[in-house]
Formats: sequence, C-alpha cells, structure tokens
Amino acid sequence: MAFIWFELLGHGKPVDLARVLVGYTGVNLFGVWLLGSRAWFSHCELFSVFFRLVGILAPLSLRRDSASGRQRLILRYPLAGVLSERPEHISTVIFVLAMLAATAFDGLKVTQWWVNLFWKDPTGWLTHIFERPPFHALATMMPWYRAWETLWLFASPFLYFGVYILVIALTKLLTRSNRSVKTLALDFAYPLLPIVLVYHATHYFSLLLSHGLKIISLVSDPFGWRWDLFGTALKFRAPILPELGLVWHTQVGLILIGHVMSIWLAHRVALNVFDSRRQAMLSQLPMVLLMVAFTIFGLWILAQPLTAILMR
Repeated sequence: MAFIWFELLGHGKPVDLARVLVGYTGVNLFGVWLLGSRAWFSHCELFSVFFRLVGILAPLSLRRDSASGRQRLILRYPLAGVLSERPEHISTVIFVLAMLAATAFDGLKVTQWWVNLFWKDPTGWLTHIFERPPFHALATMMPWYRAWETLWLFASPFLYFGVYILVIALTKLLTRSNRSVKTLALDFAYPLLPIVLVYHATHYFSLLLSHGLKIISLVSDPFGWRWDLFGTALKFRAPILPELGLVWHTQVGLILIGHVMSIWLAHRVALNVFDSRRQAMLSQLPMVLLMVAFTIFGLWILAQPLTAILMR
C-alpha cells in the first residue's frame, strides 16, 4: 500500500523514485538473508506475490518432476490454476482484495463525485470547523485532503474484505455448510483474480499505449546520455493515441469479460466444495450479487466525469 500511495499521492520525482527503489532493494536483500530466497519471494516480496497470483490464470505452469526434481513447463487450460490451487492463509485473501481495491480507488479518486465529496463539503462539518468553505481555503485544506485520500486508500482493502466476508457468511448461512467462514473465504478467493486482472488491464490500458512502449527506447538509453546500446534508442518514442471511444468500449468489454469469468470460476469451485448441487447453487446467489456489485462499481467509475473538468 505504501508503494501504491507513492504512485497515486506522492510527488513522483525521479530522484524520489530512485531512493525508494534503492531502499526497497535493501529491504529485499535483508529479507533474503533473513528468511531465504524461496520463502521471501514466495510470501513477502509484493511484486513476486502479485505476479504469482496473476500467473495462476495463465495457460502455462511450472511443475516439479517427482523423479528428477527438475521443473518443467506444462500447458493447461487458461484459468485452470484457480480450480487446482487455494490460498494458504487469510492474508493472501486480503492481498487479492487489496489488488482490486487499490485499482478501483485510483479510478475513483479522479472523478468529480469523489472530489465533490470533500471540497463541496456536503455535511458542512469542514465549513463549520474552518469557518469557510474548503475550496476557499485551498492552501490550508490541501494537507487535509491528502490525509483524507491516504485514509481511504489504506482502508479500501479492509472495506472490500469486510464486504467479502459478509457475502461468505451469507453463503454459509444459505448452504448450512459445515465449513467455517474462514475456510469458505479461502475457497472462493482465487475466483476473484480475473476481476483483478481486467481491472489492471483496463486501468492502465491507455498508459501502456502512451508510455509503456517507451521502455523499448529506454533500454538502449536508460540514463538519457545519448546511448544506443541495442539500436532501439529512437524506436517507439511517440505515444499511441487510439480513438477515445475505442478505449472506453475496450475497457467496458474487459470488465464484463473478467466478471463473467469470475462468476463461472466461483460456480466451478462451489461444485467442488459443497456436497450437493443444491448447496452449490445456493452458494452462488450471494457470490453473483458480489460480482454484479463489483461490475456496476467498475462501470460507474468509468462513466464518471473526471476531476480535470471540475477544476478548470
């Protein structure tokens, strides 16, 4: 969450980013020394955990041969990993929901609705405390606004987790299952991964087209010293700017596809978890409501006017 805070709310100057990355490298080296590389990168290093979770959806998997002990690459159906793997600890469930919540918050914070929630002071509390409307005390209120956004950013995974646990508790009540709420929460966590994947693809779609391709030129001249190490220094410097309608419809399509995949995976997991098809069907009523709520929220964020229009 600190990394996400730095991306969304920090100043983002290159020298600050360099310091953060150097410090994070030191943390990783200490962690590997303390716990060993396998344990650290399996459970502690956030990017390794993130990509391992996304990799569960992949059509390729690494399997260790029981005879030779060597790992080999195998081909499988896409999304099949969700049906064969399960989180080991509730912290992984919170991490999955943090992946979802942080992306949703990044989209939410630039909408007019979110900005109005603070600066127009619908409750009147801030106007009463500071004796004038927040927008008329911009310099004074900016640190408060930053703290307000920080609070909700760090709270967002736990809000999502609370809603998720409520849905799981309702699932247990409807099915009268002997499995505990914690066990069911672990069972149905990975079916949320397609939603996580499409949220990230949707959110960073335009960024990848406008800035992501520049990595091809930067690998040849990483410091701006006019190097051309691999002959790509002048390649793909101009951003790709597709028609905005195409971008928006692609984002909507990705969100809908991801949520349909999640509902289908949750249904398959339910058939494996519960003793009868009736229990599996009943368990999906709260889960479908949760998925539909996530879909509506994601589409609502996409449809909102952005802050730039308000602040002109």
